Amino acid sequence: TPLIGRLADLAIVSRLSWAVYGSGVSAFVERHRRGRGRGYRYVLEWGVPGNPYAGAHASELPLLFGKQSVWERSKLVAGMPWSEVDEYGRLLRGIWAEFARSGVAPTLELRGLVSIRSI
Repeated sequence: TPLIGRLADLAIVSRLSWAVYGSGVSAFVERHRRGRGRGYRYVLEWGVPGNPYAGAHASELPLLFGKQSVWERSKLVAGMPWSEVDEYGRLLRGIWAEFARSGVAPTLELRGLVSIRSI
């Protein structure tokens, strides 16, 4: 059935994502902590609901380089009004700009956009 296929796809993608990205990040965090380092774990969750590219690699690009004429035909933003893409972009750029200024990222959970945790 389509539901079982979709659930299987999600399980496979989740496991592969952890194997490719998550496990390496966890190992790095542990080494960094042992060396008295500090940092943040940042997970971008943004994407158009129902869009298969939601949260995918490079899905932040329309938010960072938010020129409507460049992105309006992109599948990354298909189905979302440009005003919402622009709003999320402003939020994300503000978070990154504050981190660049201060070296501190807020611990936050903005559902549908990003989660940031101190490590």
